[in-house]
Amino acid sequence: MERLPAGVTSELPELAPAVPAPPAGSYRTPVTPPRKPLPQPAARPAEAVGFGTLDIFVQPTSADVTIDGQRWVSSDEGHFMVQVPAGKHRIEVKKSGYRQFTTEIDVGDGQTVPLNVSLMTTSS
Repeated sequence: MERLPAGVTSELPELAPAVPAPPAGSYRTPVTPPRKPLPQPAARPAEAVGFGTLDIFVQPTSADVTIDGQRWVSSDEGHFMVQVPAGKHRIEVKKSGYRQFTTEIDVGDGQTVPLNVSLMTTSS
């Protein structure tokens, strides 16, 4: 490609011929079908009054989780969904070879409180 001198414009490129119209009777205007109503989400189960949920993820997944002195186990490795009475709760997470984690969490009525815990290894 060469640069044109100042004030000189290039020629327009040759255009392809226009596409001919379709033969008579062979074309129909597209029709948008009517919208179907969106499916309604399944009703959520009623939540107990005066309770909230602790949504806890722990690493390592094999760590022991204790809520208010009660040990919990989960079929979902390292994930605990526990419904508790509204109010303060003490959570402890421990595993041999790791530093223990302890906290107190206030759970409100109908509230879901997330907690992510990654234990640190103990240094020698």
